[in-house]
Amino acid sequence: MRVMIDADTSLTGQLLIAMPAMEDERFAQSVILLCAHTEEGAMGIVLNDPLPKPSFDSLLEQLEVTPVPPAQHPAGVQSYGRRPGDV
Repeated sequence: MRVMIDADTSLTGQLLIAMPAMEDERFAQSVILLCAHTEEGAMGIVLNDPLPKPSFDSLLEQLEVTPVPPAQHPAGVQSYGRRPGDV
């Protein structure tokens, strides 16, 4: 049986708050913002369970970016500014 979901019955943009008796560990004590709720299913974001911050290397790997080592300055590069002993 397929349930018809229209603008009046969609829960998109609503918060779902887990009941204290929720036994499913994936949703226990969760507050979920529903981003989409259609006849095809639902998608939400758990608001009260922060993810660990990814490392820079992890982000590059996820984006499939190969890190490039910094350019080496050739010998004899002039440094502009004050030198030791300048007043």
